[in-house]
Amino acid sequence: MRKTLVLVGLAFVAASPVARGAERYDPGSVETVSGEVASVERQAQPGGPRGVHVLLRTDAGDVFSVALGPMWVVDPYRLRVGDRVDVTGWRVVRGKRAMVAAEVKRGDRVMRLRNREGAPLWRRPARR
Repeated sequence: MRKTLVLVGLAFVAASPVARGAERYDPGSVETVSGEVASVERQAQPGGPRGVHVLLRTDAGDVFSVALGPMWVVDPYRLRVGDRVDVTGWRVVRGKRAMVAAEVKRGDRVMRLRNREGAPLWRRPARR
């Protein structure tokens, strides 16, 4: 019985947002940044689907990468270079400054990506 509980506990920890990289999430560090999409990049993610990142040029003149989510979640919103967006998320440092987006607004469209705990709102599609 004890071994079963340990295994279940380890499986829960491995599936938690903390184990998947949200350990840097701090509710007090959430901010909204406005700017223009300078590039849209699709990048391979370790052990997962290709992810979409945008290079955001802020109104203050900063340029940094914003992690959005998997292509199948982000692509229907059709973000393009030159789009004006408001990104709500938290900043992280992985060698250079970056941001993880919880929400992206473009005009009247809102792409909600992560919950208040920083965990992704999407679910992996069923494999056929």
